[in-house]
Amino acid sequence: MSHTEVINLILPWRWRSRIDLAAFTLLLAGLCGSVDSVAHLPEVFGRDYIRATTHVQEPRGQPPTVPSRQEIDRQENQVKAAERASGPYADGLTDPLVNLAAMYRDRGDLEEAIDQYLRALHLVRVNDGLYSERQVPILRELMALYRRQNDHQSLGGVYHYYARVLKLGRSPLDGAQVHLALEYLQWERELYTTRRDGMQRIHLMRAYDVNESLLGSMEPVAAVDRDAYLNLAMSQMQNLYLLLGDDPLSTLPGNQTDDRPEAAKAERMIGWIQKVALGKGRQILEQCLSMTAEGPAATRAGLHLELGDWYQWNAELPQAERHYMKVMAILRDAGEDALLEQWLGEPMELPDERNMWGILDRFAADRDAVVEASYAVTSRGVARDISVNVRNATHDVHAWQVKRMLRDTHFRPRYDAQGPQPVDHVSRYYRLIDTH
Repeated sequence: MSHTEVINLILPWRWRSRIDLAAFTLLLAGLCGSVDSVAHLPEVFGRDYIRATTHVQEPRGQPPTVPSRQEIDRQENQVKAAERASGPYADGLTDPLVNLAAMYRDRGDLEEAIDQYLRALHLVRVNDGLYSERQVPILRELMALYRRQNDHQSLGGVYHYYARVLKLGRSPLDGAQVHLALEYLQWERELYTTRRDGMQRIHLMRAYDVNESLLGSMEPVAAVDRDAYLNLAMSQMQNLYLLLGDDPLSTLPGNQTDDRPEAAKAERMIGWIQKVALGKGRQILEQCLSMTAEGPAATRAGLHLELGDWYQWNAELPQAERHYMKVMAILRDAGEDALLEQWLGEPMELPDERNMWGILDRFAADRDAVVEASYAVTSRGVARDISVNVRNATHDVHAWQVKRMLRDTHFRPRYDAQGPQPVDHVSRYYRLIDTH
């Protein structure tokens, strides 16, 4: 009987995600024999909860002006007039159709907007060919609309066609191709974090595999390729954080194993990658450091910070301290005192949400359920003496969830010249990202 099977027998499913499974598995190893690997399950900060600035949700800007029905009618008449004058496939119809689609979009009529964008896209293909870059603005509008509809299948189709238009996968990658690749990889991570049907791991494995292929296809020699390589490397680090933070016991209600072939294969592959992920992340970041040995101090220090965070999150504290102290030395020598204070002057939840996960903010639900938390952070980066507060008693469950997540979060400690230091009082606001 496997250790996972033993856990399933001993623990009620509703409690398995709330305990230190790594420690529990180690206990079982002592009772039942050695284990091949131990799951590493710290909280992936920014996946399930994020910082909030205050108790009040920040304003999101002014909504777009909504076109009137009369304005839409006038635009439709322009389309019809252009069609009568030049025929249904005239290139001159493209811009009027795009304008009409935008008007429907701003009115919230997404289906009609999609229809008009698709018609405009067809005209560009007819007049310019299948790989015309004139399609790019239209494709990007379609991506945004399908994303708003949570139409994953259609969005995936547009991404794949977009990749063909930009010839993604052919080396060397140019700036537009890298930008598209990063968007695509982020989209796959979004699906992993938002789907709860047992198939989400397929998206995470796809992101990892595509990212790995792109990194392998690049020759990070020329300076022009360096930034692209660094961006793709940081994307792969996001994948590795999610991979190591993936809990195989929390896929489905009741923690039943998904027997669908694709899901089962993804779960097996994630289990294998988890065994080598620590070394893989180190390898990626060390490659980045070798490429920037002569680069700006802030760039070199930033990569040492990433390595320190990677080790800290994986509970490899001596290695983490070595890189954090390297950050301090580089920035002090460069006179970057403000940056040093920003990075090491206070405890930071890991992975560093400011750099890694900003895109997930749009999935934040119940935006008024902001939790105020106070706690201490030890020199080892562990939150202690956690207290939480909400203004509305109906949000007590949110407070409890945030408290549990903070307990499982690994922090970058505050550093000074003597090394990591405890902080007795930290007060911050958080809100949950409700992706269920």
